Amino acid sequence: MSNHTDEPNSVTVTDLRVEYEAEPNNVVPDEPRFSWQAEGGQRGEIQTAYQVLVARSKSDLERERAGMWDSGKIEATDSTNVPYDGVPLDPGTDYYWTVRIWNGADEPSEWAQPATFSTALVEQRDWEGTWIGYQPDGGDSNGYRSHWHSADADAEEWVQVDLGAEQEIEQVELYPADPFDGPQTPDGMPVSSVYPTMDTDRERAAGFGFPIRYRITVSDDPDFENARTVVDRTDEDQDNQKGDPIAVSIDSLEAQYVRVTATDLYEFDPADPPLGNARLNTDYVREERRSWQTFALAALSVRDADDRDLAMSGSVTASSSVEEAAWGREKLVDGHYVSQMAPQSPLLRTEVDLGGDIERARAHVCGLGYGELYVNGECIGEEVLNPGWTQYDERILYSSYDVSDQLESGENALGLWLGQGWFGRNAGDWTGFGSPRAILQLEIEYVDGTTRTVSTDSTWNAAPSPLVENDLYDGERYDAREERDGWAQPGFDDSDWVGASIVTSPGGDLVPQRTPPIRVTETITPVEVLDREEGPILDFGQNLVGWLELTIDGADAGDEIELRHAEVLLEDGSLALEDLRSADATDTYIAKGDGTETYEPRFTYHGFRYAQVLGYPGDLNPEDVRAKVVHTDVESVGEFDCSNEELSQVQQNAQWGLRGNLHSVLTDCPQRDERFGWTGDNHIAARALCYNFDASLFYEKWMDDHADIRSEHGYIADTIPYGYGGSPKTRPGSHAGDRPVAPLSPLR
Repeated sequence: MSNHTDEPNSVTVTDLRVEYEAEPNNVVPDEPRFSWQAEGGQRGEIQTAYQVLVARSKSDLERERAGMWDSGKIEATDSTNVPYDGVPLDPGTDYYWTVRIWNGADEPSEWAQPATFSTALVEQRDWEGTWIGYQPDGGDSNGYRSHWHSADADAEEWVQVDLGAEQEIEQVELYPADPFDGPQTPDGMPVSSVYPTMDTDRERAAGFGFPIRYRITVSDDPDFENARTVVDRTDEDQDNQKGDPIAVSIDSLEAQYVRVTATDLYEFDPADPPLGNARLNTDYVREERRSWQTFALAALSVRDADDRDLAMSGSVTASSSVEEAAWGREKLVDGHYVSQMAPQSPLLRTEVDLGGDIERARAHVCGLGYGELYVNGECIGEEVLNPGWTQYDERILYSSYDVSDQLESGENALGLWLGQGWFGRNAGDWTGFGSPRAILQLEIEYVDGTTRTVSTDSTWNAAPSPLVENDLYDGERYDAREERDGWAQPGFDDSDWVGASIVTSPGGDLVPQRTPPIRVTETITPVEVLDREEGPILDFGQNLVGWLELTIDGADAGDEIELRHAEVLLEDGSLALEDLRSADATDTYIAKGDGTETYEPRFTYHGFRYAQVLGYPGDLNPEDVRAKVVHTDVESVGEFDCSNEELSQVQQNAQWGLRGNLHSVLTDCPQRDERFGWTGDNHIAARALCYNFDASLFYEKWMDDHADIRSEHGYIADTIPYGYGGSPKTRPGSHAGDRPVAPLSPLR
């Protein structure tokens, strides 16, 4: 590129960045910010002006045809976060840019080597795909639920099932609902998040919606004009049996219709949860948290003398019914007698003939709670535990990948492997959303200039993965005998798979994941092996956050190898597990019996120094076990060392502890049944984090996390993301680090 008639100075402009990144592929097109550095020149050299060019092609830049933005010569010393001020940028588009600067003598530099950036999809209309999942055997099912009523309303609700014909009835069974995904009251309070207590493993709302008073009637006509009452419990309040069903024996009688009428509805008071131990101050969570009434059942069973469920798949009608996600009339008689979630880790795949020569291809993808993208058998990207944790009904992060090199001009296969992450589990102060789901959009540009889009829809196929169980607290259970070799490659026989189900969106806006992803950043080998009768314990010499990779030789099909984790040992040399509270922190591998096998988890993580291997066939070689260090991959930018070894070690320990707790939020701990983003902890640690690491993008996400849950009056929760369960102010007995604070970003 020329410099017109100006004689270039000796300064070189380098390290071109857009939104803190070198050549990012997912920049929000609304006014991106540009940064650069200057090198060389004379001592005391300064920048006095700059000029930025942005174009659609590199060739345009070489001809100094900006096309999108030519800032002209701007008299300013700014070189960080210079805002774009040109023609509006299109979503999903590549752009090229360069910059030059003037020194104190008003001499221009050479133009910097051109850099690129790509814009993200930012509006829902930019997405052509739909959310899909694996929903076999009825899929996510909480049962039936009526509409909400205010607590002071004198309301009744009923639900009835048509048995198809007159049937001889021996017993009617009512199964309480135990919802896993809320539900939310009309003023926005998710029910399931206020049920758990820290001293119980009860993590769902057993008994939700079960009527205080009710009657059961039968009839030969759907209008119940000639109804016969078989159970009448309307005279006095009935105890809520939580998760236990109510079975009512009936003297043999014939009827076609069975109706349950709730004459006194279940009341939900957020400030007085059914399990006691109120974890919620309703004055602080949102502007209004009232009590509400509803009627809900997980299942209604009508049995004959042979114990057949006559209601199964029958036609259900109701006075009112919520028909969304895991709730609905059909869910009452789908054969599930407790609330259930679809499989936690499905595989999704499709094949497509792309034809033609591909110039460029980019995949935008989100798998919740966690997801991996495969193209023609290759796992794309180095991210793990992706995407980052957010308030899914407000904001959902997606990733973008250049897959030009992985695609062929003919047949291609796309695959998605999903895990539940935070999306599919409940915990104190956090409520889940349902089973895993994904959305993908593959945008292809051909050499001849034509384009094509491939997206997730009902033509995709789905099946369970070998990952039988996966949970952030409890670990994984992986059955290698169920592996489907080649499942993400073209030509794979998926005739025994089922069609993917169209599922509901979590409700949040899809936005590009701008924070650094979670990656495996280091591998550590054990420093000592401690022999134990039940299985050796490996000592890795320091606490770390991540998981184990294990190589197994000589296992028979069906052999189970357990990997247990702990931070310290008890006096007798065994793992100290009490500090984990209810978290199992155990990964189980079931061998397929095929020579040498290698296993490492993919949708969980643990905090540990010690790991015990149980059930290993033969003697364990320590070289066959490695610990993978896993955290948000922030770049180290600060160092400290001195002649005092202890002081230098303190610095190293601080860096290590900060990194280990960075998992898209700064967690309080990586090992027990918590791992929340306490705002007070994060606020206190912010300066240390920014001195040691480039945390700019991490804290931009954290600021957005606050905005997602901030109330209309500005109240901020003590944990973010936030399940609406606890009080957004210090509870009695809380330590100072738990106190919520307004976010003070060191970046703004």
